[in-house]
Amino acid sequence: MERSDRLDAMGYDFARATTPAEIEAVQRLRYAVYVEEMHRYDDVAGGDERRFAEPEDEHSWICYARDGAAVVAATRMTWGGDGFSDRQVDQYQLGPVPRRDPGRRDGSRRAQHGAARTPR
Repeated sequence: MERSDRLDAMGYDFARATTPAEIEAVQRLRYAVYVEEMHRYDDVAGGDERRFAEPEDEHSWICYARDGAAVVAATRMTWGGDGFSDRQVDQYQLGPVPRRDPGRRDGSRRAQHGAARTPR
C-alpha cells in the first residue's frame, strides 16, 4: 500500500489554509486545544469569538487535517518569504537577509558543511 493510499484509508484530508474560513477554522481548533483543554492562555487575540489568532498567521503557511468537515489537526510554518511578526524578529533576533551573497556573481546562495568543502 502506497503512502497516499494509507492517508486516504485514514479518512483525513490535508490542505493548506488559504481562505479566511479555513484560517478561522484552524484558529478555532487552536482555541479549543490551548485555551479550553490545556488552559495555557487566558487572554488571546480573537478569544471573544473562540479563536486563537496570532500575528504569525499573517506571515505563515498554515496547514491542517480535516476529518469530514471538522478540522482535527493543524501546524504553521513561517519560512520568511512572507516576512516575520515583530515577536519573531525580537525573540529569534532576526535581521534582514542579504539579497545575494557578495562572493557570488550570479546572486545564488549556497551552504555547505566545512568538512565537505574543497579548497579553491
